Amino acid sequence: MEPLEQQLVINNYRTIKKLGEGKQVTHYLAIDELHHRFCTLKLQKSSNDLVKFCKSSQAFVEEISALTKAKHPFVVEMIESFLWEDENKKMIWCIVLEHADGGNLYDNYIQKKEKVNEKIALNWLAQISLAFAHLSSVGLSNFNLLPHSIYLIGEKQRGTVKIGSLGYLKEEKAMIILEKYLAPEQLDGQNLQKKFLWSLGIIWYELLTGGEHPFDVEFNEGYLQRLPRLDFRQNPSISQEMKALLQLQLEKKSSERISINELLCHKTVKEKIVCFIEHCLFNEQDIDVLIIIDHRTVPTQLAPARDNQWAS
Repeated sequence: MEPLEQQLVINNYRTIKKLGEGKQVTHYLAIDELHHRFCTLKLQKSSNDLVKFCKSSQAFVEEISALTKAKHPFVVEMIESFLWEDENKKMIWCIVLEHADGGNLYDNYIQKKEKVNEKIALNWLAQISLAFAHLSSVGLSNFNLLPHSIYLIGEKQRGTVKIGSLGYLKEEKAMIILEKYLAPEQLDGQNLQKKFLWSLGIIWYELLTGGEHPFDVEFNEGYLQRLPRLDFRQNPSISQEMKALLQLQLEKKSSERISINELLCHKTVKEKIVCFIEHCLFNEQDIDVLIIIDHRTVPTQLAPARDNQWAS
């Protein structure tokens, strides 16, 4: 019988189990005993290396600042942040986030090679695109999008996806995993404004095909160097409509790739945005933060009322 994990009591939060860890942070599932709800704690790792600990503290401050500005329906909510004295009498940072009960897209779909229905995948594409448009508007677009940092919240397969990490805290991920989501222009660091659209296209293709990659079958060192010579892989399980949208995102020349505004104005994606707006209006929620990019993204007239499920 495996020993039970030691529970930590941090203010009004009691840890239940460790969810994972990186170079600077340990993630815990916790219960908020004051409000009787689950949440996720990001707890700073202590270190006797003063330089390393100062860098870690700075990363936490930057992540907290970013999450404060990032408030949006499709970004994981930061409930609070504070300094806490650990068992060694050292003050370390703690970030409290809403709990993503559906886990992340990599662990629950891509790694398991589980396909996602096109309608649901399109929902998720629209939600993450809206989140990124907001993050760009507040100066928070300089992070690499990975399926590991997209979380599902709510009823599984019909829930909401949210961006859960803005890249300030170092995570333990092999470079070979990171590389498969990097845009071609990231090899030389030029014209990076559209790298998000490329990464989103790779993730979306993987979800639709059960973990397949649109350009390469097997990954090893030098993928980005080989990428210019690799062709887009046709997959019969993807509809023509979805394939056309994917190819707009996966143009190797960033100058020819679709922009975030153009993606949100695309007919297929805009129809989903209309559903989101209707859902907010039906539930008397504020839609100002949902649509924050230029006026072309918001349809001038909402479609007729329909079922409020976002997966319609």
